[in-house]
Amino acid sequence: MYTTVKSGGAKTRRSRSLAFLIAGSLLCPPCVSLLPAALAQEIPASQPAAPAPPSGMSAGSTIRIPTVPVPTGPIRTILLFPFANAIPANGSSAGFSPEITGARVEDAIKMRLNVIGRYKANSFSPSLPQIQRALEESRVEGLTESDVTPPYDNAQKATKIAAQVGTDGFLLGTIETIKVNPTTRNVDLAVSASLYNSTTGATVKVLAVTGHGVSYNAADAPDNLLQIAINDAAGRIVSALNADNVKQAEVLPPVDSVRGHKSNGGSILLGILLATGIGFAISSSHHSSNNGGGGGGTTPIGGGGGSPGVPAPPVLNGPSGGPPSAPSGS
Repeated sequence: MYTTVKSGGAKTRRSRSLAFLIAGSLLCPPCVSLLPAALAQEIPASQPAAPAPPSGMSAGSTIRIPTVPVPTGPIRTILLFPFANAIPANGSSAGFSPEITGARVEDAIKMRLNVIGRYKANSFSPSLPQIQRALEESRVEGLTESDVTPPYDNAQKATKIAAQVGTDGFLLGTIETIKVNPTTRNVDLAVSASLYNSTTGATVKVLAVTGHGVSYNAADAPDNLLQIAINDAAGRIVSALNADNVKQAEVLPPVDSVRGHKSNGGSILLGILLATGIGFAISSSHHSSNNGGGGGGTTPIGGGGGSPGVPAPPVLNGPSGGPPSAPSGS
């Protein structure tokens, strides 16, 4: 993957900003005093010079450079694999199938993660379209049918699978022990789980929990007690994962502060243009008032456009233009 870079871009942006500032100063002469401060903000004196273009290239030429992979962010989506069996062949599983128990633990974790909603969890299956397409088209080097066949206890092959499915992380787990107390009939289920980053394959979280299925009635079926232990273990794992999810969200940078930092130069230019418009409007109004009004539209007595004063008293004229004549007696 490559990124296209064009040299001389910073110089072009500065030229445009300078052109805007000069044009605004011409429209509004009083705003000339703002020009040095604006230029100091737009083009800092300590800004290093732009690097010279490579040999054989002129300024403004387009080059292609390899793109460096960007580190992944917080894990939001998880691919869940059925828990593998870690009970030794000569060990006891109290009559339960570790493989079936592992699938039930994975299903209980998935349900709780999706209900809470801080993660989006998907269950792995060899029949997923992404996996089948990758196997058929041989697009992934080293991905074979054995990689997508249980048990799922290998982080390297799980990393390749999760990358094809497209999740941020994946969860591998094992059934360590299944014990039943002969006296109380309580069931204890010990499991371990590890959360991995799908891109790097690095371990993000390691957990070891024990779920308890407590019997309160002699009629409780052993499988029901095992399910209670499964739910308890799944709840402990999900609680630990959700707690880490909250911590990841707390360290994310605030969006508003980032936007405000990036838009600082634009805010300065906008303020200059706004001041230019206001200054131009004031200048136009002042020029219009100096030319004066000929008809006295806004003054009590029409005239030469001076400042309005107190109106003169009315003059009463006689028929011949002199003082008014006294009324004749009858």
